[in-house]
Amino acid sequence: MRRAAVILMAIGLCACSSISVESDWDTSVDFSTFQTFALIDNPESTINRLVDERIRNAISTDLESKGLSQLDDYDDADLAIGYEVTTEQRATYHTIHSGWGASGFRTSNVRIGASVGTSQTVRNDFTVGTLVIAVFRVEDKTLIWEGSGSDTVSPSRGPEESTQKINEAVEKILGGFPPGV
Repeated sequence: MRRAAVILMAIGLCACSSISVESDWDTSVDFSTFQTFALIDNPESTINRLVDERIRNAISTDLESKGLSQLDDYDDADLAIGYEVTTEQRATYHTIHSGWGASGFRTSNVRIGASVGTSQTVRNDFTVGTLVIAVFRVEDKTLIWEGSGSDTVSPSRGPEESTQKINEAVEKILGGFPPGV
């Protein structure tokens, strides 16, 4: 259950405008020739069913808005679309100094003493989530495009917010797909 909650939080990463998006593709491929796609089923996925459905729906909606038609069987499609969600625990450290002036005394031009104050270091733990979307040409099962988005995650407050965050993430990741079209 904890893992499912972390994965759900990972999907929440994408609503922030600070999401970092990257993509790469095979420049020798003419993406304008593709007309159909199918989503790859991943029975070994660690994502819960509700999050999985939201991601699948977001990918389908985005690709259909770009003129591609979805088929049920990827063997009949031009493109096969897969995705994966990962999370990583990270930490930052912030040191805060407080204090005042100097203590001691001065003789001639020499000060004897030290400044008075304290320092405190605070650790901030956070989770970074990444959604990777991969596009394969079915004809030869070759990876031809890959995009990813990463950001700090926060738990969603319900199904509507989770759906909205997923939709925004997928739209941003697939923003440059298909390239050159």
